[in-house]
Amino acid sequence: MIMSGFGRRLTYKQLIVNIWLNIWFYFFNKNYIEYLS
Repeated sequence: MIMSGFGRRLTYKQLIVNIWLNIWFYFFNKNYIEYLS
């Protein structure tokens, strides 16, 4: 309840960070798998 307003304010920033991390991990894992095989 206290975090609701705080969370709403950070939603956009967290969304951008989550998308960026997902893309980074996707390429990192792809390159790592290609390196192992």
